[in-house]
Amino acid sequence: MRHILFALTIFTALGCSSAATEDETGSVAEALVITDDAVLQTTGIDPDATGTAHTKANTQTGVEDLSIKLDNLDPNAVYLLVIDGIEIRNFLTSADGGAILKLSNNPRGQVLAFPAGMSVLTMQLIEVRNLSGQVILSGSF
Repeated sequence: MRHILFALTIFTALGCSSAATEDETGSVAEALVITDDAVLQTTGIDPDATGTAHTKANTQTGVEDLSIKLDNLDPNAVYLLVIDGIEIRNFLTSADGGAILKLSNNPRGQVLAFPAGMSVLTMQLIEVRNLSGQVILSGSF
């Protein structure tokens, strides 16, 4: 279920303080943040594998982020992240079988870039596949 959060405006005795911003024309725009969460379920190939995904989109800035946390996959193994049927990239799990993947349309540091045209607002299906192409984890928004 997508969650919508509006920036709150707080009025004080001295005036008003707001999470909203004012542009050069004097118009005030309040940020609208849309979030969603998905649980990635095992398909049974790796019965103890688990995962979660979290999306966040700020309609004022246009920044969209996706965070994926995976646990109990095979240690030091290569998997493929697939979103809505699009192969995003291979990744390597840690020695304990975990991985954290971060993607954004405004990537910085170790954050990966979304493919052109991909949006968390329309994203529906996340899959983690092994190198044989078998779906290990799957989750829907």
